[in-house]
Amino acid sequence: EGRRRLTPSLATLLGELGDVRATPRLRAMLGETDPAGRTAAAVALARLGDETALATARGWLKTTEPRLRLAAAEVFVALGAPEAPGAVASLVASSATRAAGLRLAADAPSPALVTPLLAALAKVNGDDEPGVVATLGRCGPRAVPPLVGLLGRDALAVHAASALARAPGKQARAALETALAAAKPGAQRRLLARAGVVRALELGDAPENLRAALDALAASHDPADRGAGVTGLVATGAWSTD
Repeated sequence: EGRRRLTPSLATLLGELGDVRATPRLRAMLGETDPAGRTAAAVALARLGDETALATARGWLKTTEPRLRLAAAEVFVALGAPEAPGAVASLVASSATRAAGLRLAADAPSPALVTPLLAALAKVNGDDEPGVVATLGRCGPRAVPPLVGLLGRDALAVHAASALARAPGKQARAALETALAAAKPGAQRRLLARAGVVRALELGDAPENLRAALDALAASHDPADRGAGVTGLVATGAWSTD
């Protein structure tokens, strides 16, 4: 059995399991003529931290074959190679590979992907929009201004607020503070206050004006406002349920 040829599916499994004992056989697969075997072996090796397939992947990136370009990007992402953002961006830009590109973008967010992700947002269906916006939130400070802009789009406001709530860094916190201060009474202010609460709980980085916003909501005559305000005050520990 030790000399049996690995099938592509088995090569993939070995890579996912992290079985480094398979490294020699996977390297041998790179010399096969079967494209499915070569791509599976390359990605598996990369997942094992083996850079043998890097040169091959760089060649694949220059082709127009979607399967080879996808495999190249997967190799780069797995190894943290500098080519990864560009390779993923090229997948996101093509309708034939966009879904796979968005999956890889979520695995390896980068500031270099902000522009491609924004372009993709105009092309994906509604079910995919939340994932794209969430990935934007993990792409660093460069994504903050576009996310603020998305707060003004009804269909994406909730997702943009959620992304800002979870985006690390002072730029995202400052953007949330500014948006909360300028929010109109009603649903928009409740949404941003809830985003501030999420940020406080998940990152320990509450907007400076969150407490004032929650107090104002809790004192409102609108039952929806009061519910959001009281819930937020209790969740953040400002009020006790005792």
